Amino acid sequence: MKVLFLLTYYYPYWSGLSQYAKRLAEGLAREGIDVSVLTTQHVKGLPLSETINGVRVERKPYLFRLSRTLISFRLLFFLFKAIGDSDVIFVYLPYSEVLLASIISKILSKKIYLVHNADMELPKGFLNRIIDSIFYTTTSWAISLSTKTIIYTKDYAEHSLLLKKKRTKWLEILPLFVIPKVTPSEVEVFRKRNQLLGKVCIGFSGRFVEEKGVDILLAAIPHILKKIPNAYFVFAGDYKLPYENFYEVNREQIERYDRNITFLGLIEDQKTLSKFYSVCECLVLPSRKECLGSVQVEAMLCGTPVVATDIPGARQIVKKTGMGLLAKPNNPESLALSIIEVVKGKERFKRLRSEIESYFDYDKTLRHYLTLLRRDKILL
Repeated sequence: MKVLFLLTYYYPYWSGLSQYAKRLAEGLAREGIDVSVLTTQHVKGLPLSETINGVRVERKPYLFRLSRTLISFRLLFFLFKAIGDSDVIFVYLPYSEVLLASIISKILSKKIYLVHNADMELPKGFLNRIIDSIFYTTTSWAISLSTKTIIYTKDYAEHSLLLKKKRTKWLEILPLFVIPKVTPSEVEVFRKRNQLLGKVCIGFSGRFVEEKGVDILLAAIPHILKKIPNAYFVFAGDYKLPYENFYEVNREQIERYDRNITFLGLIEDQKTLSKFYSVCECLVLPSRKECLGSVQVEAMLCGTPVVATDIPGARQIVKKTGMGLLAKPNNPESLALSIIEVVKGKERFKRLRSEIESYFDYDKTLRHYLTLLRRDKILL
C-alpha cells in the first residue's frame, strides 16, 4: 500500500499546511503504510532525498519563484512516475501542478484526494491577479477530477469561490493537531529568558503577511494600551519573507510601539512553541481570510484563550469550544475590545485540556483517514 503526498513546501518549511501534511504522512507511516513525499527543494542545500520519521521525501530543485509558487520543470518529469508507483495521492492546495496531477491520476485510475487549505488571494498587483486566475481555473478543473476534496470546515467551503459549487466533492476531515505539555517551571524559564516578566503578553503566531491581518493587530495596539498599559505583543513566526514585504510596509507602526513589541522569529521546536502559548494571556488571530487557523487549537491546548476574526473557517474553533471571542473583520477597534475583554476576564474563557482534546483528537482524525483508505479498498 503506497501513499504519495504532493505539495510545494514540505518540512523544514514551516506553515500550517506543511505541518498538516507532515503529521498525516508520519501518522500513516507509523501504521505501516509506505508513504512518500514529492516536493520542491525550497532552500538550496536541503537533501534531494531523505527519510524523515519513516517518510521518504524527494525534493526537486526549482527553476524560479513566481510570487509564493516555486516552478520546477524537473518535478514535472517525476510526477508521472511517482503517481504511477502509488495507490493513492494526497495533494495539498494550493499546488501549481494540481491539474496535471489530477489528469495523470485519472488516466492511471488512481485515487486522488485534494486537501483544500484556503482559496488563493495574493496581495494587490497585476501579476498576482493573473496568478490567482490561473490557480482558480486549474484548481477548479482538478477538483472536478478528484476522488474527493478534503475540507476542514463546511463553514469555509460554503463561502469558498472554489468549493461552494462543488459540494458533491466535499469530504470534511480536520487536520491532525499535536502540541506537547509543559510544566509551569519551564514556562517561567521561557518568560525570564525572553524578558517577559511583569508583562501582559498578547501573542500572535504565524507568517507576517497581509492575509494574516497583522497590520490590524498593530492598529489595535494604542486602543489596548489605554486599558492595559503593561500589554506586550509577542510575535512568533517568520516576519521577513522572500515573497511578501509586509514587515517593511508596516515598519513605521512597528517602530512606533517597539517598547511594547518583540519578535521571537520562527519557533520550530514544538515544546518551545508550547511555552510561547503558555506565557500569553491570549492569542490573536486577526486574519482577513483563514481556512481554519490551527494556532487557535495549539494555544487552547496550552490553556490560552483566543481572539479570532469572525470570518468563515477561522471562527469555528472559538464557536465550538467557547474558549475566546470573535472580533469584527478588518476592525482594529473591535479586535482591541475583544482582546481587552478576554485578558481582563480570562477565567471565564478557561477550558480543560481534555475538553479541547475531545474536539480535536489526534487518534480519532488519524482513524478517519485510515477508514477512508479502507472504505475505498485501497488499504488491504
